[in-house]
Amino acid sequence: MCLLNVRRCSIKYLTTYQEWPAFTITGVSSITASGGGIFDAVRLDGRWEALRRLGGEDATLYGVASFDKAATQGAYRYTLGAKDTAVGADALLAGEALFSIPIRQAGWLVFELDSFAAQWGQFWRDDPYRLVQELGWIYDAGVGLHIDVFPATFASKRDAVAFMMPVRCAVKVESVCGCRELRADGGERTTLAMRSKPTAVGRRIGDEKSPRCGSGCPGG
Repeated sequence: MCLLNVRRCSIKYLTTYQEWPAFTITGVSSITASGGGIFDAVRLDGRWEALRRLGGEDATLYGVASFDKAATQGAYRYTLGAKDTAVGADALLAGEALFSIPIRQAGWLVFELDSFAAQWGQFWRDDPYRLVQELGWIYDAGVGLHIDVFPATFASKRDAVAFMMPVRCAVKVESVCGCRELRADGGERTTLAMRSKPTAVGRRIGDEKSPRCGSGCPGG
């Protein structure tokens, strides 16, 4: 089983490993140099609540930063929407055509931030690509995207958010510095809970098709 690097078991973000089946995000989408611009516009013009309703009982919204062949250098596609909705990509939201992006089955490192406003900028300065490497994993460039997670409880930028990076196993170890390992009974999801603190600067993991948001992501 792939666990965290035994030498790195104290980052400052609560981090879990989760395995998700394939899913689809449907919502508003645009090629942009700043996902933050889309986030702010949707929050202000009423589409935010409309997107929440697309998800039915699950009011979580997902912001997917992905590679797009049509994007110029420094830009990427940002899709803000709900997971596995009942509507098709040909549906309209306030007169705007919706966009669906399928996401394949993968393992994910999920970083939890207590406050979007207080921690998002620092999180990107810490560099999630580097944090993945620090924790003993490899960014899964085959998935080739990353996801901002705005839970149903997200009402203002002071609230908590999460960030998902697709990963592959880089090392195998017997234990994880005393961190507690939690296994789901159903086998669909395995969660490893830990806190860690980055200690050294490293290079980003992935290839040229990996979106690099930096300060262009929401809140940046």
